[in-house]
Amino acid sequence: MRKSLIAAVIWLGVVSARLCSESGRYPIEYPAKTNTIPHSSTESTNVSSTSFQLSTQTTATLTSSTTSTSSSTTTITSPILANIVQNSGFEEVDGSLPPWFTITTGNQTMGDTTVAGLIHPGSESSSAARLHVSVGERNGSSASILQTLPIVTGTTYSISYDIAVSIAEPGEDGAYRCLFLSNFELITIQFFYLSAVERYTRYTTTFVGDSSASTLALSVVCAGHGTGEVELDNLVIALG
Repeated sequence: MRKSLIAAVIWLGVVSARLCSESGRYPIEYPAKTNTIPHSSTESTNVSSTSFQLSTQTTATLTSSTTSTSSSTTTITSPILANIVQNSGFEEVDGSLPPWFTITTGNQTMGDTTVAGLIHPGSESSSAARLHVSVGERNGSSASILQTLPIVTGTTYSISYDIAVSIAEPGEDGAYRCLFLSNFELITIQFFYLSAVERYTRYTTTFVGDSSASTLALSVVCAGHGTGEVELDNLVIALG
């Protein structure tokens, strides 16, 4: 039996960000694989030297008959779960962000640097997203990419992506104040401080959707002096 795929309709929205530099809370608020099954399914009947002779006298003559079974295969194609993330590998139009949009916060006059864009190459691909934040003083800064998705309340989804930590530098006092956060507003997907450089790894988890929190945000946040940078690629969100 084949199941039809429901095409996800993506709509874009604008989400505001607010950074709290001195707080320990989250500083940002966002408003066919084919299975081949061999089995015997077709039977053919060979009737040898079989004859029926029906005449006006209603007599019949029947000779011997034999039945043989031949083997056949039936191919069942499993439905592919649709990825609701658009431009999930950042490779459309030879490398681009849309329909992802970006938000950056910071104070350049205080020595802050924030970048939300692309980097080449990616994780076994030509492009990836790059989030870079460097804070020169005690104020905080952030860089985020976001996409609004057709999330259905109460539905379980799986989410996975490739992530690499390319820069992890502490402040002058040796404390690491930069972190990575992926979330749907109050629904946290992943959260960790950037304390060591790491190559690409695949992160996978599940979450229960809420249509009122349908914007996925991927962010690097520095709540004080320090530098952090991550690369992201191959995002997949599908029914879990």
